[in-house]
Amino acid sequence: MIMLRLLLWISVCGLSFSGWATPEWSTLRTAHFNVHFTDGHDAWAQSAAQELEQVRQFILTQQNRSLPAIADVVVFDPIHGANGFALPSTDSPLMALFTTPPQSDTVISNSRGWQQLLILHEYVHLVHLSQPSRNRWRQRIRNSWDLYDLHEATMPRWVAEGYATLLESKMTGRGRLYDNFSEAILTRFAQQGALPTYHQLNGADERYLSNTMAYLLGGRFLAWLEKNYSEQTLDAVWVRMQAVKKRRFQDAFTGVFGQPAEQLYQRFIAEYTYHSMQQERAEPQLDDTVWMKADFSAHSPALSPNKSLLALVERNAQGAVYLNVYANEDNAQAAKEFASEQQQVLARDELDIVDKAPEVFHRERQYQLPSRNHESIRYPQWLDDSTILFVSGVKEHVNDHHVSGELFRWSLNSNTLTQLTTGASIRRFTVGKKSKYVYAEQARYGYSDLVSIHLSPQHITPLTEHQLGEVYDFPTLSYSEHALAYLKTGLNRHWQLIVRRIDNGIEYEVPMPAGYQYVAHPQWHPDDGSIVFIAGVDGDIDMYSYEFETEKLTKITKGQQVVGYPTFLDDDTLLFLSMNAQGVELRIISTQVGHEVQAVNIKRGLKSSRMDTTQKHTRYLSEAQIYEPVHPKLPYDIWQQSSSLALGIQYNSASSSLIHVGVKGSDFLEQLSWQVGLVQDTTATKLSGYFADIHYEDKGVKWQGKVFDVAHRPHNEGGSELVHEQKREGGFVQLSNTLTYSRWAFKGQLAAHISDLERQYVDQRAHWLRVGAAYRWSDDQQDFALANAMSWHWYEGEIGEHVWQGYDVAAHISGKVAHIPWYIQTNQMLRQGSSLQLGGFVTPILDNNIEANQVFIPELALSSRQGNHYQQFGAGVSWRVNKPWLYYHQHHLDNEVLGNSYGFQFTTFIEKSSWLGKFAPAGVSDLRIDFGLGRVSGRLLENENRVWLGVWYDQK
Repeated sequence: MIMLRLLLWISVCGLSFSGWATPEWSTLRTAHFNVHFTDGHDAWAQSAAQELEQVRQFILTQQNRSLPAIADVVVFDPIHGANGFALPSTDSPLMALFTTPPQSDTVISNSRGWQQLLILHEYVHLVHLSQPSRNRWRQRIRNSWDLYDLHEATMPRWVAEGYATLLESKMTGRGRLYDNFSEAILTRFAQQGALPTYHQLNGADERYLSNTMAYLLGGRFLAWLEKNYSEQTLDAVWVRMQAVKKRRFQDAFTGVFGQPAEQLYQRFIAEYTYHSMQQERAEPQLDDTVWMKADFSAHSPALSPNKSLLALVERNAQGAVYLNVYANEDNAQAAKEFASEQQQVLARDELDIVDKAPEVFHRERQYQLPSRNHESIRYPQWLDDSTILFVSGVKEHVNDHHVSGELFRWSLNSNTLTQLTTGASIRRFTVGKKSKYVYAEQARYGYSDLVSIHLSPQHITPLTEHQLGEVYDFPTLSYSEHALAYLKTGLNRHWQLIVRRIDNGIEYEVPMPAGYQYVAHPQWHPDDGSIVFIAGVDGDIDMYSYEFETEKLTKITKGQQVVGYPTFLDDDTLLFLSMNAQGVELRIISTQVGHEVQAVNIKRGLKSSRMDTTQKHTRYLSEAQIYEPVHPKLPYDIWQQSSSLALGIQYNSASSSLIHVGVKGSDFLEQLSWQVGLVQDTTATKLSGYFADIHYEDKGVKWQGKVFDVAHRPHNEGGSELVHEQKREGGFVQLSNTLTYSRWAFKGQLAAHISDLERQYVDQRAHWLRVGAAYRWSDDQQDFALANAMSWHWYEGEIGEHVWQGYDVAAHISGKVAHIPWYIQTNQMLRQGSSLQLGGFVTPILDNNIEANQVFIPELALSSRQGNHYQQFGAGVSWRVNKPWLYYHQHHLDNEVLGNSYGFQFTTFIEKSSWLGKFAPAGVSDLRIDFGLGRVSGRLLENENRVWLGVWYDQK
């Protein structure tokens, strides 16, 4: 009775605790899309719903292709950055649209509007990859089995991303195919002979910008194929891939073009490189020098007010991000050490030839701040000579799937961090050192605004109109703090550079070079008389300077490099970033080397910078716009369910070989999910049964229910008397709630089980209740990480007339050092009035929800040992995160060492908490893959090798 009351109390408390943790979802239904969104995204979602129908009709007209099913579209902002993804499927297609618009210095900034570009790109993915097969039997399997459907929809990454990139440009006249920044990057790589090979084109390695090549180069290769052959020839590849005869991409491509894609790609690269080298020969030599070479990638350099230190955000090839602070002066100590090393070489061998000195010795690093817990470090700005402000992403408490950019202060002398804003959602910013105000771009729910922020107390004042489609970037205060420069773009416009007076709000548009398409990185001259910026014209990215008094526009570079982030070292010297195939260099150049160029918009007063419409064509989408709401906002409906065949297999050399056959279903957001299935041993009758599992999640509270009927014959090992078949049928319910705060997570759990147990031809009624609590803490500093977790469960139950009690306690410490992960763990289980059964592996019909007294050890046969007190101590290490573990576990039973197990093991699964697990079709989420190769040994165990492998659905 006490436990029952406790169950009811925790149930009520669980509901009250978590109401703030998860936002409410709503849905807009159109003829061909279901658009799901949370509060705040209403306007963006309403406009997107109509844009989706516009894009669908346009592609249907142009390509005679559409989706065979209604697509689910999720509108949200999980990273506070521009992105999106699509999951192709013939019956459950998915698009995810991230509402935060791209910034000016990205390869996706060249668009008529972020919403149109994003929807077009992701919808092309679905139409391209989700076309049904003309083989009716293969298509029937696709319709019933999500995993097979997804497998049939896959193509090489460069093909999928390249084709969407090609059409985003062809259908709008903008996009990455016509982007100056993208073209400049590829040209620079080609001039270095560093364009990826065909097998490198998919990316995902440690080369600089490797992940972008599938888009930038893949799209250009497909455009080259259309130009040299025809659009119809390339389109025939997609037609052949859905034929009655089964073909993969390579076969479909070769059959149409008569040559493999790799061979034609080599020709394309040769031509592209040739034209790039011709361009290099026509360019004059740039009179600049190397200041420092970054370790790999770098951005956002910022000089301290006294110019003695430089702050720089750097990312290494493995993806670790650091905010580094370097001394401005030359590294004399490094030069001295180098000279000493060369003298020692000659002292040992006077005929040897010493190393050539580098162009510049790496600057001395004074301070370093690593990114922690996967939170970013962006846009550093100096508050004074010992304090840096920067933006980092913080998960919002009211929405686990939304990240807000917040302002942090890093005090160098004390190495302390302080969060200065909450709920500000800012990106780039500038600091008024005199006024103590911060001017920033605020990006939230798809809107972009310029705001001023008073920090103590926090007060945010908008400086611009709140309007979808308008985007701001790079707010930059003049040295006198009398004027604010910033970038602005709107629907169907290019980016503009605006200067705004602080005192009266009067704005002035800075003239751009004629024919420009890209602009970024404005920087004031120290005397406020001119402003330097980066602009793109005809595939080149160059540095420009505009003088306000004379209205003269000067071009400083001439296409020789991909330049960015100009910063004044002194009145006549610019420090800037230069991109190449190896990464980023910091270089310096005199501002006196430029020449005057033709400019546009030389007129006081704000003028529009409308995109060039001379390329308009009937094959272009109509201009981007923000649509007024027309669709009723409906509550999200969990009863809109999709289902899939769920097939699984498990093999364990110590126990059983199982096959799983069932059906799995869920709504789009996985709030209500279920699975029914049958499990059968393929080699004997050791384990078999059926089950039905249902999960429901509402406002952070998770409910699970399960009914089951399972029979198993425990393995007779070591003289164990447990050789009789056992049958159990019954049900199980569980309530859990998890609260997260910063790096902590706390979980409460209550569960109840009731079943009929038949053992040795005796029927018994069994039931138990379980209450549990757990916590987890983690701190990940990239090179070094530490986490610990503990859990506790208390049981009390009855089997027939026997009352039993018990507890489980587990502790886990893990981390990584120099990217090498490790863990140490221990757990104890004690039962009074009952016994623990050791051995076996978790399956859909046999887990701790059904058997509270089962200790699953895959190296041991099912229920091969029994006792009352079990202890386990273990440790493991791997060479990289998400790789197999080398492990060692020691097992104790009733205060005696039972034996040891060691070997390799690996487990991965698609969790509902991940984007893929939450939004993927029902037949993809909860998929688990595990395998192991181990050995057991000990005085009470036979020395044997064990192997296990499983691919199945685990609805935790």
